Amino acid sequence: MYRFVTKKELWAVEDSGLTAKLAPSRESWSLKNIQDAVAYKHLQQFKGKTVAEVGGGDSRVLPTLARQNSCCNIEPFEGQGNGPTTNTLPSEIIKLKAYLGQTDLLIKDGKFDVLFSISVIEHVPEDKLESFFADSRRILKAEGFALHMIDIYMSEEPSLASMKRHQSIGDLFFSYFQPLTPSEVMGRNGNWADALRFHCRYATNPDNAMNYWNKIAPQLRNVREEQQSCTLILAGLAN
Repeated sequence: MYRFVTKKELWAVEDSGLTAKLAPSRESWSLKNIQDAVAYKHLQQFKGKTVAEVGGGDSRVLPTLARQNSCCNIEPFEGQGNGPTTNTLPSEIIKLKAYLGQTDLLIKDGKFDVLFSISVIEHVPEDKLESFFADSRRILKAEGFALHMIDIYMSEEPSLASMKRHQSIGDLFFSYFQPLTPSEVMGRNGNWADALRFHCRYATNPDNAMNYWNKIAPQLRNVREEQQSCTLILAGLAN
């Protein structure tokens, strides 16, 4: 699975009442709520499992999962990308100060049943992507479940840089993981221009939430003025 989150999908999750189980984001309503809701729809099935969130910070999802699973937050707490510098998660959640891709001395092979991230992969440098996915595969059990929610700015005509970036993400991920639903893997047959073109059916970050981010990361204001802020869902089972 590598596709966009749609309004229909988001509304179905909200109508089901699942979102009431999650902690709210710092903003009153934003892209994070979309990602949390859809991620939790896929993660709620797990009980009695070992679960790791990558770059969870002050996670809004992990405390709920920790009620029925053994959970770990792999987070350096260095404040990069407006990330956290201190930990406020419940004590039963294990906190591991590390970057995925650098955990070979800290986490044994096949430790986790489930691994997920929310708004992390878009911050991973191109030259670190392969080690990120290789390490995630290493620490997952055979047929372990991996799920990533990815921020993306969308326009009617995607840029060459965006197409190259997301083709690289897809190629690397699926070299280590099998897609849950092969028919939901975008860019099939190399058609990335069409795959990354904005459509009105996609769930989007509201304009007031994007203006909030203008104050935090003003260098991207021009991008936000011209493009929509959407979410990709990337999921698969460890080979």
